Amino acid sequence: MYSLITALTLLSSVKGQCSESGISLTDLSGNFSSPNYPSNYPNSETCRWIITVPQGNLVRLSFQFFQLESCVLPSPVCSCDHLEVRDGIDGNAELLGRYCGNEHPTAAQSSGRFMWIEFDTDFTDNEIGFLATYTAVDASQCPSNGILRGANGSFTSPGYPLTYPVSVTCTWIIEVPENYQVQLTFRTFELETCAIPSVCTCDHVEVRDGQSASSPELKELCGDNTPSPLRSSGRYMWVEFDSDSKTARNGFNSTLKSKDG
Repeated sequence: MYSLITALTLLSSVKGQCSESGISLTDLSGNFSSPNYPSNYPNSETCRWIITVPQGNLVRLSFQFFQLESCVLPSPVCSCDHLEVRDGIDGNAELLGRYCGNEHPTAAQSSGRFMWIEFDTDFTDNEIGFLATYTAVDASQCPSNGILRGANGSFTSPGYPLTYPVSVTCTWIIEVPENYQVQLTFRTFELETCAIPSVCTCDHVEVRDGQSASSPELKELCGDNTPSPLRSSGRYMWVEFDSDSKTARNGFNSTLKSKDG
């Protein structure tokens, strides 16, 4: 978790605003916070924000600081003060996460150009609150379940050969013709070197043998050693790239080919 001092140093000019009808955030990147931040937020408030980025982009939300009331029923139930993030333009959109207490939330990413956030406080206890930043992510470079269909092709980390952005999650589903298998080859590979490289606790690529995050894992990759080619057992392969909020490197350049089964 970022310390309060770090958060204040990064964005010392932020003053939290609150509107129950919703504050519209339309810049390519920006920040917002709980009301009164970095002082304690008030009780009995409902604040909403609607983030809108240009067509062809996704919203990436991360937290520089997070300290809310600790609930009897913690996240994801959150029976007291909490923050809710939804994948769309209103409170009926799919829930991405409900957060409370002082556990730093992971970054969230929308599937489209809108993200809806609501902060609710009850009538007892309060804390310092939160400081959040958002940025527009090019959906073509960093898709959410982007489809790569064909006998061969290529894809890269966002921004390649320049450094990739921090706090992004990109997923690709590779599909080759019937009765063929996917062979994935990394031509270049340069990610952050993790403190525990055997389990890739920082920026990493995850490859699975199928078309979803629940398919069997083929490999989890990090660091700067170019991996050996990976091969699926069928016509699908699922690939996810995750970067954390710290160090960024040049990323990867990969090719895919269909191979006889």
